[in-house]
Amino acid sequence: QFYEKVSPSRYKTTFSVKSNFMTAFRPYVGRLFLVPRKDNLGELEEFLRGREAVMVKPLSGLGGRDVHKQMVASISDTAAFHRELLENDLFVEEVICQHPEISALCSASVNTIRVMTVNAGGEAALLYACLRVGAGGDVDNFHAGGMAVQVDLETGTLKGPAVNKICEEFEVHPVTGVRFDGRQLPMWDAVRRICLEASFVEPNIHVVGWDVAITPEGPVFVEGNRRPGFDLPQMTSGRGRKDIVRQVEQRLEAAASA
Repeated sequence: QFYEKVSPSRYKTTFSVKSNFMTAFRPYVGRLFLVPRKDNLGELEEFLRGREAVMVKPLSGLGGRDVHKQMVASISDTAAFHRELLENDLFVEEVICQHPEISALCSASVNTIRVMTVNAGGEAALLYACLRVGAGGDVDNFHAGGMAVQVDLETGTLKGPAVNKICEEFEVHPVTGVRFDGRQLPMWDAVRRICLEASFVEPNIHVVGWDVAITPEGPVFVEGNRRPGFDLPQMTSGRGRKDIVRQVEQRLEAAASA
């Protein structure tokens, strides 16, 4: 009931279809992508030319499933690769080059910040943030073996240990040995700014969980989640987070009565 009120299903395709998201939020995405069609094999060949790797992603889906890095040199038959993309509803995009301070945590994956925002009555606010860090695979997703650590909304510093899906806690990253607590994220003001700005692009979706990567040039969106889960906020906070639900409801009620 909460999600249907704050994130109505009739507006979902702006977020649930990833190519729609990439188009709607193009100013905040910062990379090229290509959706295969029956008639664009030549465009795919041009997209692959000169690139070492691309990311392959499903057009829709949750939890980082079926997301992987594809080395271009391993594609011996571009026509067959094009057919595979079409048959499995996949698309390709440029690989994100992340900021060296973020890469130091785990260089195998792009480590993203989940930022939850609310928009109501023409105002936007941050509700929660955490940094998700990979454990050695191609993705950092919490449901794909990664871990997460809470981020202070004001300062952009990491708070406490990281935790994974089976509730193991990590004071330091198990592979790189980098300590989490107190580590400052780069470009935090810019991260906050783009999330607050972008929350008005589709104003009918009031709550979004933005997945933000930080590159040397600035933060970019990986994707947006119109119904972000509460497992990350609860597990990284070490408590229930119904306060987030209450804050959203209060803001919407105040906007409706204004």
